[in-house]
Amino acid sequence: TIASGQADRPTLEVAVLDLSSHQYRTLASGSQPAYIEGGYLTFVQDGHLLAAGFNLQTLELTSAAIPMVDDVAVMQLGTAEYAVSNTGTLVFLPGPVERTRTLVWMDRTGRETELPVPKLNYVYPRVSPDGRRLALDIRGSNARNGYIGVYDLSTQVLMRPSLGTDSAQY
Repeated sequence: TIASGQADRPTLEVAVLDLSSHQYRTLASGSQPAYIEGGYLTFVQDGHLLAAGFNLQTLELTSAAIPMVDDVAVMQLGTAEYAVSNTGTLVFLPGPVERTRTLVWMDRTGRETELPVPKLNYVYPRVSPDGRRLALDIRGSNARNGYIGVYDLSTQVLMRPSLGTDSAQY
């Protein structure tokens, strides 16, 4: 993502960079691009999560972007609250940004399932490479009392890992 425009209202662009010439080419307006195996590029535009065909050899979009989710939480500077695993599993936080949120799991058919977790200020969800766990940045009332939580999808348990041998369960 490249930010241009005015400092208070940057224009965000999804772009590719030629490492040999150091030239970049804009692909679309938006932010937070992610490549999905099978030739797709996802990105967020005005709170909408979009997907377009993408050719890894030519680094070009091969189709128009189509909407996947209409309301993804977007933070300042365009960072969006979604992640896609290598197998195409999507996890996202619905927008607009609120202090407490529920977590929603969406399958490939678009069916949403609310995960059984307490309503907290979840941000930056990330799916583990094996697709079994979610890492969650859980914010407190200020930046000093936030922590990372791990949600196990099979046991439906949200844990707060510790540096010692014990973990707290919610």
